Amino acid sequence: MKRFWIVAVLGFLFFSVNAIAGKAEKGKVVVEIGDNFLEKKSETRYFFKGTSLVPLTQEHFRDYPPPRSGQRAILSPKGKLHYGKKKTGTGIIFNEVSGEKNILIALIQPADEDIPWEAGETEGYFKSSKDFFEDPRQHSKVTLSVEVKGWLKSQKTKNDLTDNGDLGYAAIEEAIKLTDDSVDFRKVDCLIAVIADDSSWKWAGAWSSIGEWGFSTDDGELTFSAIRMSSNYFSDDSFVKSHELGHAVRSRFHEAGKNISREGSCGYDDEDKAKEYNSVFSVMGNSWSFFSLFDQYEAGELPKERVIIFSSGFTSVELCPREVAETEKKQLGIIEISDNKHISIELYEKSLEPYLNNDNVKSGLLIRQHGDRVNENGYGGYNSTVFLKKDSDYESFLPPGEEICGLGTKGNISIKYVSLTGEGESTVAEVEVIIEGVEPTPTPTPTPMPTPTPTPTPTPTPTPTPTPTPTPIVICKADAVTASPNKLSLKRKGSKKVTVTVTCDGEGLEGKEVTATINAPGKRRVSVTPSSQVTDENGQAKFTVTAKKKGNSVVTFKAGDVSKSITVKVK
Repeated sequence: MKRFWIVAVLGFLFFSVNAIAGKAEKGKVVVEIGDNFLEKKSETRYFFKGTSLVPLTQEHFRDYPPPRSGQRAILSPKGKLHYGKKKTGTGIIFNEVSGEKNILIALIQPADEDIPWEAGETEGYFKSSKDFFEDPRQHSKVTLSVEVKGWLKSQKTKNDLTDNGDLGYAAIEEAIKLTDDSVDFRKVDCLIAVIADDSSWKWAGAWSSIGEWGFSTDDGELTFSAIRMSSNYFSDDSFVKSHELGHAVRSRFHEAGKNISREGSCGYDDEDKAKEYNSVFSVMGNSWSFFSLFDQYEAGELPKERVIIFSSGFTSVELCPREVAETEKKQLGIIEISDNKHISIELYEKSLEPYLNNDNVKSGLLIRQHGDRVNENGYGGYNSTVFLKKDSDYESFLPPGEEICGLGTKGNISIKYVSLTGEGESTVAEVEVIIEGVEPTPTPTPTPMPTPTPTPTPTPTPTPTPTPTPTPIVICKADAVTASPNKLSLKRKGSKKVTVTVTCDGEGLEGKEVTATINAPGKRRVSVTPSSQVTDENGQAKFTVTAKKKGNSVVTFKAGDVSKSITVKVK
């Protein structure tokens, strides 16, 4: 097959990893694609190109998406691949989702199950999800093209397709096997395997890939997304199908909710735990509602003219409801906390939300925190959290006239919901944002650059000679946090240093943010500075714990999904 190379290089910081073997090797992520790329009939392969060519497979990426165009990487001496994110000036990753998506629905009848409904009803059951994805009120640029195959009789039983009580990966393999002769999988964007079940809602459940995965088909080794669910779930007119399509088509993780209300104070306490699924304000929570505006912005759907990026100091803005399809007003406010953490502000108007039927939900100002994926419950994880007034009421945190302060890792951000006027599409919320103590980066005066010497046009890279099988590569993610010392005994006004080490497979992880929090009663007894710190080349970050009042306290150091708590005794 004729092939050509695309070499993508990111213009930002490397992860620096040093080990006994010496400095880690830097290189480019190389993408090899076939000559039928425009017709979506080519295989895509990824390589790490340094002094050697190392093939990267879906297995290496685990449940992470493959490298994006515009990335560069570093290969550690221990054979671990680290690559950065494609960034904008605000650190937001744009992953545009638009155009026609070809959905193949395969209806599979296990050997021990009857057909629960006629195949001709399939597109009718799918219509609500199709309408949801194409609804202009969520600024959609996606259309879904649907093809149905089945019911297809399988030789496997329901038990054969089940893994630990849920539908297993075998359900996807069976759907591919039974449709391969009649389907060109090179044209499939998402496969939905619907397994007949007429007995139990709890059997099988629903599962989907996060974006595209690699699959073996008669048309070659291909990448497409996949969903598996029982016929009960598929035929039910609920948010489940749209939720799973959010994972598969838009590569979204779950949304969580966090109760951060405080009586008589605008303070924000980051120690409260978020609860996965505990949000009805996005289909990625636990109910049917449009994707958040931040997600729509990342997907290239919300026009940039409707977005305001808050800078340091005081800013006042008027926001119109997120559900308005056409407007010249702002709809989304974004505050950058760090390179990969943001706060978003949007106005939710329940009367304009066509899918959500929940009397407990109130219109209001929605404030979310977006950042690293958290996977505490094992359901797939969440990377977006709505600030809620109360766990049970699903209200936004702020009513008009109130504010929330102490946001961000430095506690220097406050948001005030000044007023709300109008109704329906004419509703306007006035919002004030203050970001203290951050000096804007001055714009340097450009220095004339010498005219560069033209670079000769490179000749096509020939197919490389196979290299020996490399050490297995995995994406390095923090899996352990340790603290030294792991307990402290202090006299009043005394202080000691604590060294926190973040590791991945036993190797120190550089550039990882560590946050320090104190249990609520203990805040009166000790303080920790700084509140957050980024690990050095050895994976270490240093904090100072100072005693204030007699008693015991617990300090927790957290990096991503892992944490370490130490006990501090003040004499």
